Amino acid sequence: ISGETIDYGPCAFMDHYEHYKVYSSIDQQGRYAYGAQPMIAKWNLTRLAEALLQLMEGDEKDVVEDATRVLDGFDTAFAGYWLAAMGNKLGLASPTEADRPLILDFLTVLHKGSIDFTSGFAALETLAGGDSVSGSGAPLAGAEDFEPWLEKWRARLEAEDSIEVVRERLRLTNPVYIPRNHLVEEAIREA
Repeated sequence: ISGETIDYGPCAFMDHYEHYKVYSSIDQQGRYAYGAQPMIAKWNLTRLAEALLQLMEGDEKDVVEDATRVLDGFDTAFAGYWLAAMGNKLGLASPTEADRPLILDFLTVLHKGSIDFTSGFAALETLAGGDSVSGSGAPLAGAEDFEPWLEKWRARLEAEDSIEVVRERLRLTNPVYIPRNHLVEEAIREA
């Protein structure tokens, strides 16, 4: 609620995309894995709602029903925000549910090819303009199923704004530089 955290447990930056990557040795079931974030966020919000119930005015049954109704909307809300954010990472201004397979297929390409998450998305900026994969799209060169995906993606981009606008959206959405685990660890050692 305050924007602060009291949990300074294990964390990391995802280099190669792994949907179920776990960074904590104590997280044996993958509860906090990248792909489990929606589930654990809802679980945490449910615990917060439970803690706040005693502060809410009204009949206990009504208050519980209100909290439950709000929590029941989480999955749909999260799915919408996820679709918008990931669609933007592919250069789509207003992604629709029909774009979800395109997004998931790209994540599969990243996973199968053990491709760096950040570099994979960043490479799309030049590929949107028709550049070859062997050039600045190199992180994706030779990745399994990438060429068929690239054709579908470029076809989808034809329904978007001009390619210059799409490339600008990609540039603004996909950073080229991010903190890397080894650099963060080095900074901690030096501190």
